[in-house]
Amino acid sequence: MAHDTTTTDVKGHGFAANLSGDVYELPAGSVQVSAGIEVRYESLDYRPSELWSSGKLSSQMTGIDDVSRNIKEVYGEFLIPVLSDMAFAKSLEIEGALRYAKYSTESASFTSSKLGVNWAINDDFRFRSTYSRAVRAPQLGEMFAGTSIGFSDLTDPCDSDQIDGGPSDGRRKANCQALGITDGWDSNLKGKRGKVVSSGNTELGEETATTMTAGFVFQPSDVDNLRISIDYYDIDLSDLIVSFGASSVLSNCVDLESINNEYCGQIERASNGDVLSVRDTFLNADNSRRRGVDVEADYAIDMAKSFDLAGTFRIAMGVTRQLEKSYTEYDFVEGKPLKSESLGTLGAPKWKADVMATYSVDDISVRWTTKFTQGGPFYADLNPDRYQNQNIRNSVVHNFWVGYDITPEANVYLGVNNVTDETWLDNPFTNWDRLNYSLLGRAYYAGVNYKF
Repeated sequence: MAHDTTTTDVKGHGFAANLSGDVYELPAGSVQVSAGIEVRYESLDYRPSELWSSGKLSSQMTGIDDVSRNIKEVYGEFLIPVLSDMAFAKSLEIEGALRYAKYSTESASFTSSKLGVNWAINDDFRFRSTYSRAVRAPQLGEMFAGTSIGFSDLTDPCDSDQIDGGPSDGRRKANCQALGITDGWDSNLKGKRGKVVSSGNTELGEETATTMTAGFVFQPSDVDNLRISIDYYDIDLSDLIVSFGASSVLSNCVDLESINNEYCGQIERASNGDVLSVRDTFLNADNSRRRGVDVEADYAIDMAKSFDLAGTFRIAMGVTRQLEKSYTEYDFVEGKPLKSESLGTLGAPKWKADVMATYSVDDISVRWTTKFTQGGPFYADLNPDRYQNQNIRNSVVHNFWVGYDITPEANVYLGVNNVTDETWLDNPFTNWDRLNYSLLGRAYYAGVNYKF
């Protein structure tokens, strides 16, 4: 559902007061503690154009009348040195943080927390790990959005072409009959768009993210300027705020055990069964999870010391191997979660890598960057009979940059992005991942930096 908002005036305003506590640093090897409080005020005033809110158009939007809320937060952080200068423990530190927030628009209060360990085994190896729980409160627009009326492609499950679908026990047909719809009935939505009424949901709760990271850093003392790190990450998002979808409301109404459910209450039907409107809103419904491994390496070479040449050569590399990118929706009909995995498809590559090489001599620096993104199909389960060209090849893009320091304050630079002029215009799906797949080809730029 889309609306023309070119004549709409949107205003938002707010302020924050942050009264942070001091960081109390005691003598070396002792505990460090910091604390503070924060008070914020947020408001949203949304005024659609007079024509859009008049009801004279097929689509309509009502305004948001200056809704607001207060947020009060208190937080504390600590760093505890546990061990130092011992066998297998050059240093061992534990850090933690806790933040408590109270929102005037929600009945619940939110708590975020973090606990981490930083263990330097010796001068070369360091282990690090963090476990945290973070929350995102629903935004004012998600809670108080005005009524929006538009039209979208909808599927009526009681239509003659759909009524035999749904659960295998035939409950869809029985529930449609309970709504007064008989066999062979053709819905008014067949070949037409249906009316969808969208609005905010003041009953929304917070989203929660549970994150765990663990890895190590290797900086060999016998090799100057070399640093390698490997980290595993696991990010689990729950109670995501999503728009449920008008078609899902229609199907859940008749695919549950009976029509005495909350979904049928969101549908307005005429006496002959025609769908007059479907209400859609935001809900805390879905979960998402990402897991993977990040590898970073950085090495700087003093060319005079190593090769009797002028300048410094630095190479940096970052590699990500995704292990999971899943999304879980709750199947209200079956009464269980339904998990889908998009790893390996467009937008969810298993492998990504960036390599950057920089050579600096006096006031001149030259940089070459290569970016790799693994390709794949548009969907994991895309029907090969429906799409002839569903796979996108790997993306390899080279960028060039050169800069010159005129003075300590002034620098000029120029660069070329996508040096080899790669484009992915041969596949219609690459527009879904334009950050990794160029549709424009080679691009040039130049500029000046000046520090006052």
